[in-house]
Amino acid sequence: MNNKFSEKLTLSLTKRKQPCIIHQNDYFHERKSFKFMNFIASFTPIDIIGTSAAVLTTAAMFPQAIKIIQTRDVKSISLWMYVANTIGIVLWGSYGLLLNQKPIIYANLIAFVPATTILILKLLYSSKNK
Repeated sequence: MNNKFSEKLTLSLTKRKQPCIIHQNDYFHERKSFKFMNFIASFTPIDIIGTSAAVLTTAAMFPQAIKIIQTRDVKSISLWMYVANTIGIVLWGSYGLLLNQKPIIYANLIAFVPATTILILKLLYSSKNK
């Protein structure tokens, strides 16, 4: 009788565990999704404008960086424009850090990648062409 009881208990625990785990995971994903939707819903028109500006200005440099990497052509790229742009990105990122504004910090951290890539490739490929 102990053996049958043990088998029933094991079977019962096994059956109960799986739905609980699935339920917990579903709850976690629903909760995470709910938090994200609340985050998006909390955007004011000013937040939408600022976030859109950050996404567009950050993403705008990636095609140029990719084209330079593919073609190695930097003749038409202004060195001083990218020096000023990279310094501006560093200053904006510093400003975001001082204000503890995560959107400004993140946008400028991401924008720093293609800006410095373009700047380094401009210096590298320009010196090779001379």
